[in-house]
Amino acid sequence: MELINYIWPYISSHAYLLLFLGMLVGGETFLLPAAYLAAKGALSFPLLFLFSAMATLISDTVWYSIGRFFKLERILSWKMFSKKQELSLKIFSGFQNHSEKFLFLSKFVYGTRTLAQVLSGSIRMPFIKYSIVNLAGILSYLVLICFMALFTKKSLANFDHMSYNEYVTVATFVVIVGIIHICLKKWLGKKILASSSQHGMKSEQ
Repeated sequence: MELINYIWPYISSHAYLLLFLGMLVGGETFLLPAAYLAAKGALSFPLLFLFSAMATLISDTVWYSIGRFFKLERILSWKMFSKKQELSLKIFSGFQNHSEKFLFLSKFVYGTRTLAQVLSGSIRMPFIKYSIVNLAGILSYLVLICFMALFTKKSLANFDHMSYNEYVTVATFVVIVGIIHICLKKWLGKKILASSSQHGMKSEQ
């Protein structure tokens, strides 16, 4: 706690710059605490939306460009993708048939966002269409996260007398987001596998 109190003045005075840089490289890891701080009133929701969306758009566009100008096999050989290369190829089969849907939903499923951007570029999805679908996914996800942060904060407002209220609120918020991510990941995984199986059967025919 002493360390937090020591660095907090610096963090609070450069909050949006840190949020922007954090979202460029860390994504949801930085969004969750920022959303909670906004729910507390320490940050502005409009500015949170602006800087988070800008950083995510820049990061996603870079990955889209990588997918567009590099061969998919080469990209999947990179260390960050190599461990899940087989799964990535299965996702690619389903992605070709439902690219817009998968791109949008990837925002809500932890661990699939970067791959969705690469695949969008790899299948040569028109950049304007990609940008519209991707932006819709980004804004929808930001709305969901901010709503959950506000809901969690207000729902636990009755526990203000407890000394560990802040920890309870943060933990509850993270658990809720985690459960939603897990459920969506399982659902999307089933959709991808089903789609890739259908694509395989059509190819054989």
